[in-house]
Amino acid sequence: MKNLFMVVLALGFSAALVWKFSRKNRLTLESFLVGDRKIPLKWGVPTVTANWTQAPALLASGIYAFQGHWQFVAFIIPNVAALILSGVLAPRIQDTMPRGYTLPQLMGKVYGEKVRTLFFILALTALTGAIGYTLTGLRQWFNVQLSISPVEMALVLGTYAIVCVLPRGVWGAVVSDTIKMAVIGLLIVGVVLLHVSFTGATPAQILPAVSSTTLSPEMIFWTVGMPLAASLIGGPICNPDLAERAYALDRLIVRKAYFWSAGIFGLVVLVFGSLGSLARHAGMVIVSPGVPAFRVLEAVSKAVSSPELIIVASIALVVILGAALASFLASAGDLVGIEVYKRVIRPTSSDTETIWFSRLFMLIPILVATYIASLPNIDVTVILQSMAVVRGEAIIPVILAVFVGQAVSARAILWGMLVGAVGGTLLTFGAPMVESIFGEKVQLLATHGKPFGALFAVLAPLVAVILAEAMRRLTKNGFASQKI
Repeated sequence: MKNLFMVVLALGFSAALVWKFSRKNRLTLESFLVGDRKIPLKWGVPTVTANWTQAPALLASGIYAFQGHWQFVAFIIPNVAALILSGVLAPRIQDTMPRGYTLPQLMGKVYGEKVRTLFFILALTALTGAIGYTLTGLRQWFNVQLSISPVEMALVLGTYAIVCVLPRGVWGAVVSDTIKMAVIGLLIVGVVLLHVSFTGATPAQILPAVSSTTLSPEMIFWTVGMPLAASLIGGPICNPDLAERAYALDRLIVRKAYFWSAGIFGLVVLVFGSLGSLARHAGMVIVSPGVPAFRVLEAVSKAVSSPELIIVASIALVVILGAALASFLASAGDLVGIEVYKRVIRPTSSDTETIWFSRLFMLIPILVATYIASLPNIDVTVILQSMAVVRGEAIIPVILAVFVGQAVSARAILWGMLVGAVGGTLLTFGAPMVESIFGEKVQLLATHGKPFGALFAVLAPLVAVILAEAMRRLTKNGFASQKI
């Protein structure tokens, strides 16, 4: 009953807010979805950085640093490389389809409607997963500290996010992103103070030492780094929030904005990842799905007898991950408004009609992601690595689309992505599937399934294109020989 009351209150408040703003503001698709394509550098750098500074950067960075130095290296390198690659692709995305709104649109223009539909499914899946790990990261804190259920947390955050983006669309998300980066800057100062405070902790305040990893660096980069690389490098390409920013930023500064963001983002990951190293050197024992940053904060709060630290950290997390959720919701509205309503349901719909449908759909991904966050044994790293197939198979097709375009076979791209999706999923989740069905554990799949699945998903479209080109040349040469 309590949750039902919260649902009614949140939706009623959001609807009233939208009604109020929609009477005063005459929005167009250009302004609502892509900010009239004129977002300048001073807003572009914070919004791109904030869009990629999500729960994995803030929370999973510490988990990997806690596991060991090589795990953290395997996490941070593809994370920064993802923004650099996006900076290379963003201007070409604008040039390939100057008036576009989504990457599925661009893929449809270059490779046809079937590829567009498949890419839409990938983008929507990636978006739902991103909302899922945002709510999961918050659950891991609020469920323990404040006994707030995932449903209650999702409703509160969902209302906050809706307030940010429903009235003005992408510009609301950009302002929210800037506030988010300001709070992250304050938290960086807080992390430095945590390091200083922790040096005075007594042995009685520290748990027994955790055993070091037995994996070699090569195995770490293979079993951990390969799925992470596919998921992270494919993230800004497949996730519609960052893909939309490629259209929204001013053409003259778009590459510079992404490159600046890559440097700032790298610093953020280093700072928050250092909490994992701090917890490991302090000898803390953290069992999954625990987060080292939370345990360090709890230890310092108890050591200095200052429970206010927990409250301040909770407020900061709400602002930061709530802003991330706002950006995701704006992306959900953009993606479905263009790809479903404008493309399938009513191609002749007006801007006002499409915007209203976009606003309506912003509420739906929260429900799916809330279910993901409610699963007890799921943490941020599990969701992140599970998205390797979805995100990974988008990398090569987008690169080919903006660099070589229709010189590549559309059928090869389609079949490569389909084979990559099926094969990558079977390899990634093959071990638990076989064990649940036959009761037998296949050690090879258990150890190597995820990296093989990620690699298969990334390379399948490229292999399909190479084979198609080889067949085309072989057929052409065969015809030439017959004429001779």
